[in-house]
Amino acid sequence: MRVIACCKLVAEEQDISIKPDRSLDTTRATYKISPFDLNAIEAAVEAAAQVGDSTVEVLSVGGESTGKCQVA
Repeated sequence: MRVIACCKLVAEEQDISIKPDRSLDTTRATYKISPFDLNAIEAAVEAAAQVGDSTVEVLSVGGESTGKCQVA
């Protein structure tokens, strides 16, 4: 059985600054999986463990940076 969880990458809060025009500057930001989505991934892992013989796949939509994100 395949268990699928979705996630979103968000900028590290400390890396965000505000430009003079009051827009957000994320040019120096590193990205992480949203803490809320980490809960979804954990729930998917637990569900897969209960069923047995299952794999967990995590899906996200975005640019090339989404492929660089991993969960240990």
